[in-house]
Amino acid sequence: MIWYLLLPVAWWIWGWLGVVCTMVALALGSDCVSRIQKRGAAQAEALRLAAPCVHAVKGGAANASLCPQCSAELKRAQEKAAAEVRDQKEREAAALARRRSEMLARIRVPEYLTEVDPRAFEKLVCRLYERLGYQVQITRYVGDDGVDGYLRKAGDLIILQCKRTKGCVGAPVLRDLYGAMHHHKATGAIVVTTGKVSKQARSWAKGKPISIVELPELVGLLRQHFREEDVVPEDFDIDAISCARAAEAHSVRSTVARVGSWDVPAIPHAGTRGTIPQGPGAEGVAQPERSSVPSPK
Repeated sequence: MIWYLLLPVAWWIWGWLGVVCTMVALALGSDCVSRIQKRGAAQAEALRLAAPCVHAVKGGAANASLCPQCSAELKRAQEKAAAEVRDQKEREAAALARRRSEMLARIRVPEYLTEVDPRAFEKLVCRLYERLGYQVQITRYVGDDGVDGYLRKAGDLIILQCKRTKGCVGAPVLRDLYGAMHHHKATGAIVVTTGKVSKQARSWAKGKPISIVELPELVGLLRQHFREEDVVPEDFDIDAISCARAAEAHSVRSTVARVGSWDVPAIPHAGTRGTIPQGPGAEGVAQPERSSVPSPK
């Protein structure tokens, strides 16, 4: 009877012994495989280090310094690679300089026209219209009644007005020019500007004998009839102007950033911070919070 009781226990012990033996065998096998792999890697590395170079110098394949000829070839290859890198950098620098030169050539005339003295601008435009076949009479700089030049061609009189500006030419300027045209009994008028003519001004001038020449068209005409050196003096430094504009833009951005972080002072009698008091009928308009800064007496 007791053997029937011991048999399950013996079977359980035998099972666990089998598991333990299996784990030990797996661990020993893994260790053996690792040792074999390491030994194989060491042998391969030894063979690689001992391999001769193309000049039959032992170890020269892995260490070129062991072979004078391999060392010289390696040095020449490194010098060639460095020269190629240097040449590539020089080509890139030359291409960048060429693109910059082309860009400056494109903007040199427009930049000069926007920076030149207004009187010099008027004389340049008058020279241009002489090249275009007009008889030109330039007016005096002060008290010209809005007329910078008289253009005559085929019996027609055209009055010329030059606006050297970076801003916008509005309708009042064209109205004055139209009045001057009738005052001088001219058949037409031309306004030449380095800025833009507003949409309202163009709409007003539509159907009237007023020609508008803005900066792009003016630059095209100058390039057709003048060499660049005949328009832009040699001492005109476009780099200095670009730097000055960049500094001015940076100063404006800095000022805006500082102002944006300040508290806006109260407007006298407004009672609110940075707002104008609302008039009648302003219901539904959100009112800003009251300012804690007292209004000046």
